[in-house]
Amino acid sequence: MKSGKRWLCEACSRAFDAKQYCEFCTQIYLKSNLESSGLDGKEWAQCEGPNTCGRWAHVDCIGKKHKMTRKQVVADTFKHICSGCRAKKAKRVKPEDRIREGQLSE
Repeated sequence: MKSGKRWLCEACSRAFDAKQYCEFCTQIYLKSNLESSGLDGKEWAQCEGPNTCGRWAHVDCIGKKHKMTRKQVVADTFKHICSGCRAKKAKRVKPEDRIREGQLSE
């Protein structure tokens, strides 16, 4: 099957359409494989946004994007929030709250 500009098997095509891929490198994952260590040999982190979207990304990719070490990414104090959840959160903020926080000019 063709998904965008990629030729994928049926299972991967469905996964890609369901946004089951690392948002940084687009490596596809199948949810059934996430619990096993045999996915792709890399460590993954799940989005911890308020929408509980369930998306996953490589720990290394998150680190590169945010200029963080692997240790910082997996620390209990860091919460990975995917771009989709960040965008939804930004839309929910009222314009008057953004003005108060200095995000918009009056």
